[in-house]
Amino acid sequence: MALALNWMRLPGAESCIDAGRLARNVEQHLGRSVFASPAVATRSIEAWVEPARPGWHVGLRASNADGDTLGQRDLTSPEASCSSLDRAIVIAVGLLAQEAQGPATTPPDSLYPVSPAPTLARPPEIVLPPKPPDVPQSAPPIHQGELRAELGPAFDVGWGVLPRTAIGLATRAAIHLPRWGTVDIGSRLWLPQAEGSADARGSFSRIDLGIGLCPFVTGSDAAQFGACAGVTGGVVTAQGTGSGASETLDRPSFEAYGRLLGLVRIFSPLWLMASANVGAPLTRWTFYHRHADGSETDVWAMPALTGGVQIGLLLHFGP
Repeated sequence: MALALNWMRLPGAESCIDAGRLARNVEQHLGRSVFASPAVATRSIEAWVEPARPGWHVGLRASNADGDTLGQRDLTSPEASCSSLDRAIVIAVGLLAQEAQGPATTPPDSLYPVSPAPTLARPPEIVLPPKPPDVPQSAPPIHQGELRAELGPAFDVGWGVLPRTAIGLATRAAIHLPRWGTVDIGSRLWLPQAEGSADARGSFSRIDLGIGLCPFVTGSDAAQFGACAGVTGGVVTAQGTGSGASETLDRPSFEAYGRLLGLVRIFSPLWLMASANVGAPLTRWTFYHRHADGSETDVWAMPALTGGVQIGLLLHFGP
């Protein structure tokens, strides 16, 4: 009975054995020609491999022309390398091929001396390495145990970081540490803006550096989603002008933040990143203008909460 093999490597499993090599290895394992073109085949084996996080999952199903199932297998492996499954896949496909094609026929007895019927050996069982015990880990489920990083430029829009809606230029980096999680690092330069009246006016700018931890990152090799928290530190620069004396002040700023982010792979190794964040300032300054007569006018008081959105590109380094 003619048998066809349809082998699929699902997204993320491109490093696994390909269809041509699998078919050759199965035929070498069985010691005979097994597979035919789907156009003439009356039976088929549908098989696929996909990432299981951690490890891999392989599904196999043999069926006839009417779609009836003749046999099926499922394989799993916790190994990081898909090639560790090659031999098990070859054996499993070989067993399914034997089940789908049925026992081989023998020529009539008259052509051969009469002898006892041979005893068919039991097909070898597929034995995979035992799954290691589950160990609680804080690392993200993607590429566990592998060091990797992303770095790139970004564009920010913020509220509460300066007197009015602020525009910022940023750099963003992420370092994924095995068993620890993702370290979130960023810097932002907020473009200067003026605030106040003609006789009591201030020009404000700001620069921030931040570091945090992303304990939750999940997704696939095509898209990811995560949540981060951390702190930022920087300097707010205010320059007052008006009817009184002009003065330039630099004030330290510290803020705790939370951040939700999403990443989509454009093409390897470039990712599109978007995030939204909320912050709670730990230092809140009030800037005022002192007039020539000694009176004071408030120009800007830092709020209790800040927020913003960020979009950028990240270049991926590592596996």
